[in-house]
Amino acid sequence: MTPLVAMFLACVATPVSVVARDPVVDDPGGPAPTAGDTGIAGPGLPHVDAPTNTAAWTAVEVGAALESALSAGLPDPRYEHDQYLSLLSHGGPECPGHATYIDDRFVYGCNAVSGYYYSGVSNYLSSDETIDGARTVEVEVNGDFLFRDPLDHVFEVGGHTRIHTTWPAGGASGERWLEHSGTWLWERHESWLQGGASGRFSMTLRHGGDGRELVVEGAVGFGGVWMAFEDMVLTEDSCGWAPTGVVELRDPGGAWHRLDFGDRCTPCAAVVFDGETELGEVCVDLSAVPHALSGGWEDL
Repeated sequence: MTPLVAMFLACVATPVSVVARDPVVDDPGGPAPTAGDTGIAGPGLPHVDAPTNTAAWTAVEVGAALESALSAGLPDPRYEHDQYLSLLSHGGPECPGHATYIDDRFVYGCNAVSGYYYSGVSNYLSSDETIDGARTVEVEVNGDFLFRDPLDHVFEVGGHTRIHTTWPAGGASGERWLEHSGTWLWERHESWLQGGASGRFSMTLRHGGDGRELVVEGAVGFGGVWMAFEDMVLTEDSCGWAPTGVVELRDPGGAWHRLDFGDRCTPCAAVVFDGETELGEVCVDLSAVPHALSGGWEDL
């Protein structure tokens, strides 16, 4: 037997004992290792001085920016609905083929004889029913589409708009719920739709014990300004359209200013920046929002 073979057999014949170490039994006072713990201390995380947000506006400037953004009201789903049907009315039986929607035959577009262009896909839902004396009327537009008039003005939508109206039995006052979702843009509009309005928010119009009332919920951005609403209620008679609830406004730096009107029914609110910095109190006039919905309460 050669010396090399003898060494090999000696190594194979020598048993190797492996004992699993129980960290709890062997070291009762130490914590059990966690997954991925090698027991080797690595370098600590570097210290980073995170920049703090600084308010770009004073409380007065926040109020002025909010009033300016809402000077023509919030995006109105009734207008979006009406413009959609108005533009489709310029089409024909060949393009886009329907008076209330465009189907997937024209995803890539078609040109109507009138000079209007239609592309994308949409659907239109409407209902009017009365059950046990209570009437409900609903219309809804859904889709992802682009229309263009003969002057190349674009009407572009990715989302939906809904208008839901109920009249309870017995002649009680009705309620109208309006919802905007996604992005709507109509270049011929003079205000909020001209550059596009994006987000999801709703407005509820009703007659309450104190006269007309408007409730706003959700978030929306248009005209370069982003706003969010938490149960903001504007009441006409008892409050003179002064709000309750919360409005938030995003400043140019990307952080938010919060105006909490509480339940005081007052046009004045404390302004808090980025959730912690108090900037003082400001008074704002938000009556342009319900005034822009003129006619919305007429049949309620």
